Amino acid sequence: MIRNLFGKPFPQSWPEGIRYTSPLKTFASQAKKVVTIGTSFLAKFNRSKNKAVTIEPAVVSWLETYAWPGNVRELEHLIEVLVVTAPSDVVTTTSLPEKFTKAKLEGEMESQSEILINDLKVATKKMTTRFEREFILKQLEKHRWNITQTAQTIGLSRAALHTKMKDYAITNDSDPQTD
Repeated sequence: MIRNLFGKPFPQSWPEGIRYTSPLKTFASQAKKVVTIGTSFLAKFNRSKNKAVTIEPAVVSWLETYAWPGNVRELEHLIEVLVVTAPSDVVTTTSLPEKFTKAKLEGEMESQSEILINDLKVATKKMTTRFEREFILKQLEKHRWNITQTAQTIGLSRAALHTKMKDYAITNDSDPQTD
């Protein structure tokens, strides 16, 4: 009896609609198809190599999340390599070829890097906004809330200074007269 990657019974026929040459890009997002096809390849190579290799759940999870830049042949080749080179009857994450583990780590690092870059952009924007608001406020106080003088000193037009004051909610509550 053919068993899936989790060791459960698996039907002998391939699911409808999955073709050998179908690119994994279309089903990489559908983990069930990767597991189903991987199970078929595992059964095929276990039979042909006269082995009873199974794959641990951590490797199955890895297979489900891998980006699969190649096609089905890449998955087939990986399963064959795992069956042939497995040091025991159970394939673990340490059995995965370096190419695959390195790609996974690089993908995780890129994703973490993107998060850090976005966080840095947000933090930079907040700091710049806070600095600019305080700078304008100090300049207004220095020029006793004279908009024309303040705008000339900091190199803005009066209209641009008014816009920034509105954006940063800067008001002169103590002196309602601004020019």
